[in-house]
Amino acid sequence: MGYELNKIRNDFSLGHSFTLFISGLTLLFLVWYFPATIDFNTRLFESLPINTLEALLGILFILAVSKQMERVGWLPSLFKYIGQASLVILVFQVPIQDYWGQKIMRLTDNLQLSYWISFLIGVAGPIVINALFIRPNPILRHWFSQRAKQDKDNVGVSVFE
Repeated sequence: MGYELNKIRNDFSLGHSFTLFISGLTLLFLVWYFPATIDFNTRLFESLPINTLEALLGILFILAVSKQMERVGWLPSLFKYIGQASLVILVFQVPIQDYWGQKIMRLTDNLQLSYWISFLIGVAGPIVINALFIRPNPILRHWFSQRAKQDKDNVGVSVFE
């Protein structure tokens, strides 16, 4: 019963655009008006109440954004697919990104452009490798800890369930 009541409360409060707007606006105001920083190396918090409030508002904002993203039908499926390929991305991203970053830098002589394009290629490349070579092969799928293909009924993903 507690689970159901909590689920109803989360759906009601985090599902509103008002929660997203207010938490995001308040978070931006706090970051802009109180530029308190956190140094994780020395564990230095300039203002513990402000930093705590920023952290809590950031969590609330991210939960509200994820609740809003659940309403878009294809977006949770995309993130689920990328999440299933995360180990493949982790293994293959750096060599692909490094290779293409150097190539694009030599061609364009634009550092920012080469960073962004090589990052996108570094993520898209392993996703293509996953789709073409790893997912169809049961041995490779087992090596990369991926499950076999599931039913189409279980498509939706929710952070709150």
